[in-house]
Amino acid sequence: MPQNRLTIVFVAALALSGAVVAFIVSRNPSLEQSAFPPFFWPLGLALLFDIASRPLIHQGKLPELPMQARFIGVIAGAIVYQLTRMVLPAA
Repeated sequence: MPQNRLTIVFVAALALSGAVVAFIVSRNPSLEQSAFPPFFWPLGLALLFDIASRPLIHQGKLPELPMQARFIGVIAGAIVYQLTRMVLPAA
């Protein structure tokens, strides 16, 4: 997979995860008070992606994801989370 496509897929996946997390939190608002706030869950997903993709990167099957793409993906997930939470009513 070319690096540009991987970057787009990564950022889109984290943005989508922000919306999914917001939907989950709107159904169970007590999650807002968790030790690791849902606002940061996209960061955890980015870490899981890094861990899972590391063997493929070392084998040369995936290109290295630039740090800028990771940063933009996590910020996009957090922004989409906040915007979705503003739109969705709490259960």
